[in-house]
Amino acid sequence: MSSRGLPFFLAAAALGLFLVTGLRHLDSVPQVYEDEPWQASTAYRLMTSGVFGSDLFAGFHNMDQRYYGFMPLHPLLLAAVFKALGVGLAQARIEAVSLTALTLVLTFALGVRLFNAWVGALAVALLVCVRWSGLTYVQLSGIPLVDLARIARYDPLVPVLGLSALHVFLFARATTSRAWVYVVAGVLAGLAGLAHVYGLFWIPALVILALWNRATPRAVALLLVGSLLPWLPYVAYVLGDLPDWRGQTAIYAARFELLNPRWYLDNILQEYHRYGPGLGPLGWTWLLRPGFWCLLIALPCSVVALGRRALIACDAPARALIVPTLLFPALFAVFITLKLVNYTLIELPLFALAIGWGLSRAWARAQLRPLLAALAAALLVEGGFAFARLEQGAATTTPYPAFIANVRQYLPPGARILGLHSYWLGLQDFDYRSFLVPLNWADEGLPLDDGLARVAPDVVLLDDRMRGYFASSPDGPRFNNFLSQHAAELIARVEDPTYGVMEIYRVKR
Repeated sequence: MSSRGLPFFLAAAALGLFLVTGLRHLDSVPQVYEDEPWQASTAYRLMTSGVFGSDLFAGFHNMDQRYYGFMPLHPLLLAAVFKALGVGLAQARIEAVSLTALTLVLTFALGVRLFNAWVGALAVALLVCVRWSGLTYVQLSGIPLVDLARIARYDPLVPVLGLSALHVFLFARATTSRAWVYVVAGVLAGLAGLAHVYGLFWIPALVILALWNRATPRAVALLLVGSLLPWLPYVAYVLGDLPDWRGQTAIYAARFELLNPRWYLDNILQEYHRYGPGLGPLGWTWLLRPGFWCLLIALPCSVVALGRRALIACDAPARALIVPTLLFPALFAVFITLKLVNYTLIELPLFALAIGWGLSRAWARAQLRPLLAALAAALLVEGGFAFARLEQGAATTTPYPAFIANVRQYLPPGARILGLHSYWLGLQDFDYRSFLVPLNWADEGLPLDDGLARVAPDVVLLDDRMRGYFASSPDGPRFNNFLSQHAAELIARVEDPTYGVMEIYRVKR
């Protein structure tokens, strides 16, 4: 193989490793994340009835007919996946894995477009093989992109659309006779916001790049017009029923206190939670985290060097990478209250490209090559252990369909079920309602026991989480009162090493 083909082989090998490992054990590891059935429920409703709603939340501000709790693009795509592959946790996660694979392809292509194939290949290898973060019950490897690709949420769709927007923008910049291409770049950036609101960060990033590169006012205007176009149908959809939109989104009001200066300060002070390193207690084990130390050292150094090239050398490729790389963390810190690591999928490809560029520059210095080779070996060893943890997790985690099948055997046909939304997948053919419906009614002033009676379940599923909530919450006595008033009978206890104890109550209406 020629030296010119080596980076392409490296990128393809990393992508192959991601796909081979990413498509394994999707129905077991990680254990189901609460947002997965929630978001899948809107896709299922759309597929089966053509309505963008969620039967899980029927009765709460018309949520079964019009849903506003998250943006619509991911459920639309997931509905198509369910139509083609069937409904299930593994199928939902296949969508996330596929989108993440596309992100890797776009990342490599961006590295090639801006710099060279080695930068793109190194970025892909860093994303697939390097452990950067700590471990949680849904992040088993500590490799963020690998772990987050196994969670069927909207997050993997955002970088696909954002990176596509940047690619089209760069093409538009190089094709001055086709200013309309700026409209396409804007449309893709606007669509990123319809995957999740933070995807809108791509719009100011592209505008800043356009202004920095002295694009014509017409080009900037076309970019902005394009970004607005995908939102027109959604705004019309919302305006069609503003009272329900207000009622559904009121529970998220604390995330959008845009007129409260204290809110911005709190957001900034809490932002470190998004990037928690997960090193554990102070000790020698910190030395076993070369991926974290690589990120901590290589990313700032690479960003500073890229910034110098962008500012001093007026290097256009450096500008294209440094603007979103710096802008996104700043916007997250100021505007995004929810400090989820999942959102960093929009940033990770940019960070990896910056580090890949820095490493390729360092490799040009012969005296640094032995150190870099040793670092690469340490990173690969740590990454190998990370993938091994995924396999070990699969061996000790109950597959979600097996757990649900065990619960299902105790459910009477046609029963209306009340339970946490985490367990809806696999029970979607039942009239299933989430505990959040009566709890949200309680927040609006309806006593919980009255709300439970309004739901009128035949069966109540009480898992460890809800049992703990009712044991320590003022709502607990009202829940117990509902069970006693309706002569609820414990008909089964399903004990599982992964999902805990599920108590199944039959309720007399």
